[in-house]
Amino acid sequence: MSAVTTFAPVDNIILYLGIAAVFEALAIYLFQFRKTPGAMMLVYCQLCKGIWIAATVFCGMSPDLPTKLFWARFTEWMPLLLIYFWFEFIWEVSRPQGKFAAAARYAIRGMTAGLVLVIGFDSQPGWYYGPMFLDGPVLTIAFGPAAWLNMAFCYTLNLVCLGLSVRWIYSTQGLRRQQAIVLAITPLFNFIGNILSYTLDLQAVSPQIVGQLLSASYVTWVFYRWRVYSILPLAQDAVTHDMIDGLVVVDEKGYIVDLNPAAQAILTGLSAVVGEPFQKVAAAWPALSGIGDGDGPETREAAREYNTEHFFYQLRSLPLTTPQGNPLGKTILLKDITRQKQDEKKMLEAEKALSILTERERLGRELHDGHGQLWSYFQVQVEAVRSQLE
Repeated sequence: MSAVTTFAPVDNIILYLGIAAVFEALAIYLFQFRKTPGAMMLVYCQLCKGIWIAATVFCGMSPDLPTKLFWARFTEWMPLLLIYFWFEFIWEVSRPQGKFAAAARYAIRGMTAGLVLVIGFDSQPGWYYGPMFLDGPVLTIAFGPAAWLNMAFCYTLNLVCLGLSVRWIYSTQGLRRQQAIVLAITPLFNFIGNILSYTLDLQAVSPQIVGQLLSASYVTWVFYRWRVYSILPLAQDAVTHDMIDGLVVVDEKGYIVDLNPAAQAILTGLSAVVGEPFQKVAAAWPALSGIGDGDGPETREAAREYNTEHFFYQLRSLPLTTPQGNPLGKTILLKDITRQKQDEKKMLEAEKALSILTERERLGRELHDGHGQLWSYFQVQVEAVRSQLE
């Protein structure tokens, strides 16, 4: 922030208002995920960006000083609230614990509320606004000590957000660490935009606004389109890692993108590696050929011999699609049914033995109760031999 800020009419009004509309559209899109932790804070961030740009345009268009000052207040409010809501967003997704952290959060809330009131109700010249000059459509505002305090607070809050992100990176592993890294990268778009706004003189649109737009688009795409920060992937990762059945995920190009430990054990010796074509595994185990190529679920049974042992598996494939019905790939569930097959075989053998005994008893009764004992004796022996051969 410089000691003096100038609000001049914007040349590309339609472009600026179009970018503001994009921010509001992103806010509306993100609102559907409002039950996800941090979602509403991100909605507020996009609203602040859109209002900030629109207020800049309206301040330059306004014909008189009171109207220009009205919109100028919004250009001071929105950056402050944007940084505050970003802080709340990081807090909700990283969830720091401890009494000191809670006290710091309440202190930041109190300071933000105080600065919002000062910006809104300070008169000129006062603590926030200094002398103002209106030269035709151009408004020039000099700022007081409270404005510099506001700037220091915003930069400090940015550092706090960065510190929370770094702390989250080093205190987590796996998917949570990936989430923290993505979160730490997001503000870089705004930072680069601010730097370029001082080094580049673009006539069409400010680099700062372009950086904000890229930041909003990036976090919307990564955070919600792919559900990077949703708790569901964490739950799914825990379940699939410890489940007894094997799970193979294949993308729409036919490449393996995930294998849980059970699937790795079942497919030992079949070149089942993440990043390799699934067709290689199917070539080594023909029972997998063509599974899941249809539009619906498919179930089949297959046998496999490994280390002189015979195993039996139930193979079930499910197609993966987007909510719009576009194919993403397929999942293949490998269930070991060897014990089940062995139990079924034992049961059949027991039923067969029981049938033989029952037949022997029947023939024995005929031998002793009827005529022709010698002929009946031969019948008993023949039936016994036939049963054994079967």
